[in-house]
Amino acid sequence: MQRHLVKLLALFGSTGHHHKPIIGEGERQVSMITQSDLVASLARAADPGA
Repeated sequence: MQRHLVKLLALFGSTGHHHKPIIGEGERQVSMITQSDLVASLARAADPGA
C-alpha cells in the first residue's frame, strides 16, 4: 500500500509516532521512515537551492 505524503504527515501528527516501517514484498520490513526524514525531505522540496 502506498501512502500519500499528506496522509503520512497527518499520521505522524495524530498518533504521536515518530517512525513508521516501510513494508515491501512478502510483508517484510525493508526500511523505516522517521518524522525527521519526512520534514527534511519536505524542506528540500520546498527550497531545492538551499
